[in-house]
Amino acid sequence: MYWWCERGEKLFSFSLYSIFLRKKEGTLIMETNPPNLNLKMTAIEKLLNVLGILSYSGVIVYIIFTWDAIPNQIPGHYNEAGEVTRWGGREELFILLGIGLLLWFGMTVMERFPHVYNYRNLTEANVKGQYINSRMLVNVLKNEIAILFPFIIWNDIRVARGLPSYINTWSLVFIILLFAGTIAFFIKKMRENSLFKRVEVRGR
Repeated sequence: MYWWCERGEKLFSFSLYSIFLRKKEGTLIMETNPPNLNLKMTAIEKLLNVLGILSYSGVIVYIIFTWDAIPNQIPGHYNEAGEVTRWGGREELFILLGIGLLLWFGMTVMERFPHVYNYRNLTEANVKGQYINSRMLVNVLKNEIAILFPFIIWNDIRVARGLPSYINTWSLVFIILLFAGTIAFFIKKMRENSLFKRVEVRGR
């Protein structure tokens, strides 16, 4: 009986200490009602957005000025070895471009609302760091897509003209590793920030 009382007292003391420590460090859990903070874009996010816009703008200008020289049939699908398995009309270039732009603008909207994402152990101490880290994940993926889609369009036009394709097994492996590596990197940072650390991130 004494052993149970002693153990219960220690657990109660530990719980009180934990609550006191969290309040002292300002680590109030706010997962149920995360705040909507006005955090400006970082320099890296601005730079990546510029690169993404330049990538799309460049391929649009390229299509416009070379439209008459683009063959009527372009690759519509590749297998894992980079071989063309389907051909389609050159108008499909605009479909691919439209999908890429739709993803870019959709993910740009997502960046504006980092407080609606799913977080673990969100606190007063790490909320800014978590928001910016999550927003940067979306930003980097968005602009990787902004480079990938114009590359695919440019490669389709190149193949349609009878030139070798740059889409092959190795390029597919690189693309998969690029996206997987990006996601893994930011998830790792998110987990590090969730361990009740005081993360000091200054919004620019």
